Amino acid sequence: MTRTGEPEPPAVTEESRIRSLVNDFAAAVDREDQSTILNLLCTAEVEEFMGDDDFDPSSEPLADPPSVRPVTIADVRISADIASAQVTRPAQPTVTLHFLRKEDGTWKVCAPAGDGTEPSASASPPN
Repeated sequence: MTRTGEPEPPAVTEESRIRSLVNDFAAAVDREDQSTILNLLCTAEVEEFMGDDDFDPSSEPLADPPSVRPVTIADVRISADIASAQVTRPAQPTVTLHFLRKEDGTWKVCAPAGDGTEPSASASPPN
């Protein structure tokens, strides 16, 4: 509790930053928000994304976007500036994302994130 009786905000951890990135990225994909997707990708992925035939730099997010599908994130593993997480979405199998990389202090979506070695476990399952 703070001096004013308000609860302390939860601590910001590397795991919480990764969870936020995965949720934000999934929402941007669902909304087809290319600008946000670009902001969440690492430098190498931005170049590849912009070279894709589907990329339209003038594209706006969907005017009437579909509901953002929930994301369940588990088994977050971090090793220095590389991370992985198991991600599950409705009607899709669970996948392990091995493509999270920290660039200039910010976690980004990037494939591949490293040399393929598994980061060490550092997090508990989602709440």
